[in-house]
Amino acid sequence: HRLRFLKLNPKSILAMASTPTCTSDKSSSSPQRLAVSREGGSVELLSPQDRWISVGTVPGVRGRDVDALVWVCGHHESDGASGGDMMSVDYDDQSHLVRNADEQRRLFGCSRDGTIFELDFAKKRHKFVMGSGGGGVFCLASLCSRGKCGGYFAAGCEDGSVRIYRASTSEGGSFPELVSTLPSAGNAIL
Repeated sequence: HRLRFLKLNPKSILAMASTPTCTSDKSSSSPQRLAVSREGGSVELLSPQDRWISVGTVPGVRGRDVDALVWVCGHHESDGASGGDMMSVDYDDQSHLVRNADEQRRLFGCSRDGTIFELDFAKKRHKFVMGSGGGGVFCLASLCSRGKCGGYFAAGCEDGSVRIYRASTSEGGSFPELVSTLPSAGNAIL
């Protein structure tokens, strides 16, 4: 049958990232999540335990598609919330419980405009936006070994370099800090 009264124009998926299993996580208190980046820059957080229901979303920023996503383990102090408390996030007139970026797991994204940022589902925004210093960023990867994560991730840049960042915590908030740069191979890292 044809359905003519409903105009469904789904946005294509650009990137997906599932939450890592960190050794410091307690399996009962850390729900699994899947982050999905869509064309237009929006990022949706899905819960596989709850039949893939959307538990949060961050709207897109004009001219900035989220081309890659990575979850990073490491302690994260939230903005004004006490550690471990639950936050209520409104989404489509429903209230879903989402941990403070799951406290131990933080989601970072990147764009071809050369920015790296953290996604904040509680406040529905990109936070701690910074330039990569290597042009557009095409890929992100977590630097975890055997379940032990120190909060490091790598970014493949347009100038051919691989930049290593640490998701650090400071009094003003947490931000990705450039730790090292691997030399350029001459071509963009895809």
